[in-house]
Amino acid sequence: MYEQLTAYINSKISVSDEEMDTILSFFKPVQLGKNELLLAHGQSSQRTYFVGSGCLRIFL
Repeated sequence: MYEQLTAYINSKISVSDEEMDTILSFFKPVQLGKNELLLAHGQSSQRTYFVGSGCLRIFL
């Protein structure tokens, strides 16, 4: 997951290795199963997620 996130960040901006380590320290891997909810109806999140594999559906 960190390799994909590093590649994505590097494709958007240029950062040093030290800066990348700092950025990656704010991310924690989360694995969810099929049909498992990330957030329930009415909840809001203060987090940002990076989807490394799979699909994410959004219901409004």
